[in-house]
Amino acid sequence: MMKRILLFLALAVVVVSAKKNSKYQMKLPCVYMGTFYMPGDVWKPHPCARCECGNLHSECDIKTCPACDGKEGAVGVDQCCAPCDGKAVKPTETGFCSWRGKHYEDGDEFTLNECTDCSCDGGIASCVVRSCEFQECENGEPASVAVPGYCCHFCPENVPA
Repeated sequence: MMKRILLFLALAVVVVSAKKNSKYQMKLPCVYMGTFYMPGDVWKPHPCARCECGNLHSECDIKTCPACDGKEGAVGVDQCCAPCDGKAVKPTETGFCSWRGKHYEDGDEFTLNECTDCSCDGGIASCVVRSCEFQECENGEPASVAVPGYCCHFCPENVPA
């Protein structure tokens, strides 16, 4: 009995020491649109955006497209900015941010979707993407049901009405 108590205390000291030592801190993944990323992972969810996983949260920078004084064309899948008068447009850094046809002034805060909050600063929209905690469903699978208006996925047995 005494040996078990001593072993338990020794393990408790090791766990507490490991938690205090940053070398042993647990790295928690980010979830973006149902995909898991580890801290330090970088991805481009859109040609104008670059995201990086922190510890359980993602941060994204979105480049700004200049306003078009002429006829704005449709944005191609691999394009950052819509063509203007048939000519390709490159992103610029100015005193406003533009995302999918909406313009925001420097200092404005806005929401891109259920998971993404942004602010405009110097022509670059900096966004924080909320991460979702891992949920294991009754069937042993991870939550995978997307519900409009919610950031995180649900288990089939927990889908809101």
